[in-house]
Amino acid sequence: MNRPLLSLFSLIIFGLSNLASAQISINSQDILNMIGTVTEAEVDTNGNVPFNPGSAGENQTWDFSTKTINGYQTTLEYTTADGTPFVDDYPGANFVFKSELKDGAITGEVYTYHTITSENFTALGGGIISNGFSILQSAGGEYTPLPIAYGNEWTISASDTLTIVDGFFTVTNKLNQNKVDAWGTLKLPAGDFASLRIIEESLTLTETYVSNILISSDTSTAINYEWIGQDALLLLYAQGPEGESDPNFDTAKEFGWLTKLTTTDIDNDFSQKVPDTYELNQNYPNPFNPETIISYSLPQKSEVSLTIYDITGKLIDIITPGLQSAGTHEVRWQAANYLSSGAYLYQIKAGNYISTKKMILLR
Repeated sequence: MNRPLLSLFSLIIFGLSNLASAQISINSQDILNMIGTVTEAEVDTNGNVPFNPGSAGENQTWDFSTKTINGYQTTLEYTTADGTPFVDDYPGANFVFKSELKDGAITGEVYTYHTITSENFTALGGGIISNGFSILQSAGGEYTPLPIAYGNEWTISASDTLTIVDGFFTVTNKLNQNKVDAWGTLKLPAGDFASLRIIEESLTLTETYVSNILISSDTSTAINYEWIGQDALLLLYAQGPEGESDPNFDTAKEFGWLTKLTTTDIDNDFSQKVPDTYELNQNYPNPFNPETIISYSLPQKSEVSLTIYDITGKLIDIITPGLQSAGTHEVRWQAANYLSSGAYLYQIKAGNYISTKKMILLR
């Protein structure tokens, strides 16, 4: 069941972009303004979709207008976290994708939770509602710096340990290198769209241990493309075959694109909305190792500092974001190698507001 979930997660934002032949950038307000829309998309997961990524650079034209695929239809709704089934598991989420789960006889709904600030678009994780059961997919932490513009580059690293039985576990380390390598016009059967193109190159190392002895190691590579618009974070995407290292691959293992957009009655005017009060949110993930995200809300422009203590009150770290505007903000904190497992405290001071919460480090 994991594979279709990941496919739907990769289908996270389809929307309608204004036709233009000029370079664009995408900021947090553009993304928040998509709340209240429902999109339809076609996705082909057959593993052998003919594909030509075209060229990188400025003012490109990528013409897929005559292409056909043999995929399935799915819908995606952009909404707020309020009233969604996993809202309590993802404090700080202000943007949610609700999509359809289709895997043969298995159907349901997939929810993915994000925090959007002026600086980052951060994935927190998600969950599935299917056949009366709830499944929490809590892994998150991937982020995209905002605003997104031609020439941007960022690297995301992640590590995950899966214990199968006592003494038998796997460690997966993944490195994703992302670059906005082109801008131009994307031509689809649904219309022409001003877009940015992102290329993602990933390297994954999976190691298996028995009684802390390495018994196997596997390295894989992958290349993915995404075309995004000013009013959409995904117009088209293509995933290269497993082990692909050539950016000019000619067959996609998965391919999806926008087919239709409608608007619901959810309020999507965020231009004047700011938090009513100061608030320090619970860190996520929690427990964590070694990195966690601390988010907080400011009702007005404030000088902000964050302080980390151990459970005895010993000072561990000081973070000083400085003067910040009203809104929701976040910082990423990575525990130093010398810190051991246990409880730690993080405290915010913003204006006259002071609040402290506990977090758990698990080595």
